[in-house]
Formats: sequence, C-alpha cells, structure tokens
Amino acid sequence: MRFSSCLCLVSLGVAVAGCASPDMPRPPQDVALDLMPAATQCDAFQHGVAIAHTDAAKGSITLPMRDGSTDIVCSAAGYKEKRVSIVANQGKYAFYLADFGGANVGMYPPRLAIVLDPTDKPGSPG
Repeated sequence: MRFSSCLCLVSLGVAVAGCASPDMPRPPQDVALDLMPAATQCDAFQHGVAIAHTDAAKGSITLPMRDGSTDIVCSAAGYKEKRVSIVANQGKYAFYLADFGGANVGMYPPRLAIVLDPTDKPGSPG
C-alpha cells in the first residue's frame, strides 16, 4: 500500500472512532433565577421526578444536564404556582461540534426571570 492510502485509512478510522465514542457526561449547570416575590421557592422536575431545588443563598438552581425538557415549578405564599419548561439548547450544529469539544452545546439559559401572580382575594374583581 502506498503511504497516502495508509494515511487516508488511519484518518478515516480516527474520524469514525470519534463519532462512535460514548456520550461524555455533562457537568451540572447553575441557572441564575430572578424571582418575584423574593421568597419564591422553586423545584425542578424531569419526567415527574424532582431533580433540584432553589439555592436561596446563591439565587440559582443547579440543574443536571439531561436530554429532554426540565420543568421548574415555583410557589410562594399568597401567589399562584407557576410552571416554566426549559430545554437545553442543542444548536444547529450540535451533532458536529460535540466530537470536537469546547463547544457550548446543550446548555440551559444562563438566567431566568420568574414572576408569580398574586392569588385572587375573595370579593375582589378579576
């Protein structure tokens, strides 16, 4: 075999091995929360299973990086419960960039603003 043919086969083997590599675990991500009212507590769920709770000291929630949507359910006394569903951004070229590393792929939004609506008081319109 000629040298160029061997080099081509080795390059092809490396490329295919990179595509066949198992998914690397992604580290959890802190998502900053701007909550109104300030006493709001939030829990995150995937497939009905609780996976995270707000960290009041940091003003954030740490979410494990998983495929699929994550529901964040927030509540506070005197306010209606609010559910927000987020999905990690896969990006247009995520499949191609994942093998090369360093790509900001599969990230949640860095910050969420969640404002709860007050509960209706008896006798008030609305």
